[in-house]
Amino acid sequence: MDAIRLHWFWSANPQKIRFALNEMGLPYRLEFVDLRVGAQRAESFLQLNPRGKVPALEVGDVVLWESGAALTYLAQREGKLWPCDEGLKGQALNLLFMESAAFQDVAGVFYYQKYIRPRFFGKPPDQTLIDANREKCDRLLGVLDGFLGDREWLLGELTVVDIAYAPWLAYLDLAQWPRLVAWAERLSNRDAWKACLKRVDF
Repeated sequence: MDAIRLHWFWSANPQKIRFALNEMGLPYRLEFVDLRVGAQRAESFLQLNPRGKVPALEVGDVVLWESGAALTYLAQREGKLWPCDEGLKGQALNLLFMESAAFQDVAGVFYYQKYIRPRFFGKPPDQTLIDANREKCDRLLGVLDGFLGDREWLLGELTVVDIAYAPWLAYLDLAQWPRLVAWAERLSNRDAWKACLKRVDF
């Protein structure tokens, strides 16, 4: 079995990968990249991720540095958390690309303002930025609500698509979408997600 190493920080994108690895039951090693001191700009890390961001996932000789790519690679490689139906595979890709191309940008504003800024910089959220992104975020949440419908998971069964959205949901206002609220609760109650929140030694 190829050794798996996840270069990570407590931010959303690396936590998606941890969530997926835990759900798949794969052994892996965590390599902490301290963004607070600029460790992501070290030459040794830039050789793994030329963008100078986390995560970077090493699976044997394969290195993945986009979270959506890493999730898709793991799911297809392991044959887990990925739909079998061809139509659902297409929907999985649509939703994963939407998360990386659009959802991250707006949800990331809420995440940064409500979590990163207070916790790591000791500053209150900038409500002006939150309000400026609310409409864009609501449109994307409406798309997710339409896909979810009355199902437990976006594609019927839990997949890496649900996992890709999981870290953002606690920082968004979901009140007008009760089905999304219930979905977020199901994700947050997964043992694999709870394990991501436990403090680890670096």
